[in-house]
Amino acid sequence: MVTRTKSIAVIITIIAASMAGLAYILSSTTPPIYGDYPLTFVDDSGRNVTIKAKPQRIVSLIPSSSEIIYAVGADRQLVGVDIYSAYPQELIKRVRSGNLTTVGSGVGPDLEKIVSLNPDVIFVNGPSHVGSKAVQRLSELGYTIVSLDAQNIDGVINNIELVGKITGDSDNARKLVSSLKDRIMKVESAVKNATKVRVYIENWQEPLFSVGPSAIQDELITRAGGINIFSDLPKKSAQVSSEAVISKNPDVIVLFHRLASLDQVKNRPGWGVIDAVKNNRVHYIDANEENIAPYGAPGPRIIDGLEKIATFIHPEPFKKLEGHNEASVLEILSFN
Repeated sequence: MVTRTKSIAVIITIIAASMAGLAYILSSTTPPIYGDYPLTFVDDSGRNVTIKAKPQRIVSLIPSSSEIIYAVGADRQLVGVDIYSAYPQELIKRVRSGNLTTVGSGVGPDLEKIVSLNPDVIFVNGPSHVGSKAVQRLSELGYTIVSLDAQNIDGVINNIELVGKITGDSDNARKLVSSLKDRIMKVESAVKNATKVRVYIENWQEPLFSVGPSAIQDELITRAGGINIFSDLPKKSAQVSSEAVISKNPDVIVLFHRLASLDQVKNRPGWGVIDAVKNNRVHYIDANEENIAPYGAPGPRIIDGLEKIATFIHPEPFKKLEGHNEASVLEILSFN
């Protein structure tokens, strides 16, 4: 009996030692697990996509996805961007130093450059990109294509979460999303009981272009406590007449371009009767002199745009911020 007990003990010891050795071998040879891969999902173009492993090399063909990639902390994986990606400043520095390759526009990218970068994932926009010959060719060559085409703020939130999952940065994405949702809630709470204000968004001049009810900028106006004067447009972006702007008489005008000075806008023929002009409530959305403002694009800075439009539409709830410059206003809105 003693001999049998000793034999069992010896066998257990041998098995334990073997398992320990196997565990050591596995721990020293198995690559680290970064997330739930393979990851399967439906992208914004309704395509089933599978990411087999954490992507090490990413190409972004849209500025908003480039911005999201940086925002979730996956910038080291970014090896190529479209020519319009210009945020954050670190991205610009990398392009100028040659550490980040530009691959042309999203609709007409340089296929040879993209192939030379050997990307694991390529982020593209909606139908205009997905249906293009260039992207179709990349798909035929076996590259993984992900379409990001957010049409509203919830879509932007979903895209941030998705990019975080794809890149293995879900924790960073969740923290960012939580912060953005908190900022949205603060704006909506501040303007909840305020009187609705008529707002005219101008994206272009000569000819004038504004936004309809399906545009993300229309949602910004609504969440900021305003009414889009062109909510009856049949499309999310359409040409409008100067006479229509005058007749609809907006209380606030927000320019998403710098193609004209504020004085030039105010001095347009017939615009002197508009309440926004009479009360000096004509604003640029951007703080720089770029022709196109970034705050209407479907990236994290869309919430900056919401905050800024809210201060234009309803300055009263934010009157304690008077005397602060634009940057500090956003900082206080965001973090107080």
